[in-house]
Amino acid sequence: MNTNSNKKEKGILVLLLLVVLLMTVGFAAYSANLNINGTVKVKAAKWLVLWESGDSGISVSHSGDSDASGELKTTANEPTDFDFTVTLNRPGSYYEATIKAHNYGTFDAKLDKITMSTLTAAQQKYLKYTIQYNNGTTYETTTDGITGVTLPAGGAHPVKVRVEYLEPAAEADLPSGDVTVNVTGQLDYSQVN
Repeated sequence: MNTNSNKKEKGILVLLLLVVLLMTVGFAAYSANLNINGTVKVKAAKWLVLWESGDSGISVSHSGDSDASGELKTTANEPTDFDFTVTLNRPGSYYEATIKAHNYGTFDAKLDKITMSTLTAAQQKYLKYTIQYNNGTTYETTTDGITGVTLPAGGAHPVKVRVEYLEPAAEADLPSGDVTVNVTGQLDYSQVN
């Protein structure tokens, strides 16, 4: 019985090997390859938010009784600073410049903060300093945590800077002599996630 059993086992084993061999040949006859070939060019990404230069970069208005000048200053040929000098001769005089913040980069930018110099209590009685951003909000002091103001890649937003000589409630609040007041402002942007 051992030999019969061995013959049967060998026969079954040979039969299984033949079935597997036939399945492999049959499967190979019905196989196919699909290929994917592609070329991807990735452009350089850049972060570049500047003041817009050129004729459309600045528009200025001021009262006729004020002497004013304003210009973009460049750092490494990039206009990052706007400087102005104005003499306001009497109450009612003002200087207003609209400059454009331009996103020359490839990422959308969001305005996070506007930092402004603070006028003294005495100066606030006869001088007003504001920055009005594209969203229509007028800022008179440093404002942190600004939300919802996005400067899209390739876009520009107007920023209006205004100083005005006010008529104070009391004559004693007027400056008794010429006063030079330095005002500063800084707009902080970050990448939109």
